[in-house]
Amino acid sequence: MGGKKSGVYVDIGANHPVRGNNAYRFYGMGGWQGINIEPTAECFRLLCKMRPRDINLNIGVGTQNGVCTFSVFEDDRLSTFSAGHEAQVSRRGGNRLVERVSVTVRRLSDVLAAHAGGKAIDFMSVDTEGRDLDVLMSNDWERFRPGLICVESVSFGAGGVELPEIRQFLEKVGYNWLYFNGTNSFYIDDGRR
Repeated sequence: MGGKKSGVYVDIGANHPVRGNNAYRFYGMGGWQGINIEPTAECFRLLCKMRPRDINLNIGVGTQNGVCTFSVFEDDRLSTFSAGHEAQVSRRGGNRLVERVSVTVRRLSDVLAAHAGGKAIDFMSVDTEGRDLDVLMSNDWERFRPGLICVESVSFGAGGVELPEIRQFLEKVGYNWLYFNGTNSFYIDDGRR
């Protein structure tokens, strides 16, 4: 990010406000502010307590506005809206399904229209356990173009193999692939190079 002292981030599937959080470093710099989207009730409560400068939303993001079933696991980092991901986690064992809850889901473009305040988005993180492509598809890429995107681009149990559909989609909307770290892929807006 070139050492920027201030900026705007969007963290979709923020989970814990500090531990393993892709946007926490920016928040800690003091001049940055963000939008954190987290459907897990306990993580949302912690975000509100520990990240008061941010806009914190207890919702999910998907291709259509509505209400969806959210599967909450004992290890909340594995909680998901994806039935396929829930089945994979359950088959693998070691993580107990705690509950299924109904959660409001909104399109990313609607969330950004309501909360980004017309500001340019510098960084966006997407980590939604099997629904990352749906999140990306729910944005208006002509209106909202983060400068840098970090997206979880492996499926649970895929052994660190990058999912090609995420790269194909982001390249189609004008982003260039930069790096894959074994879990996340990073993309830069072609127009900001």
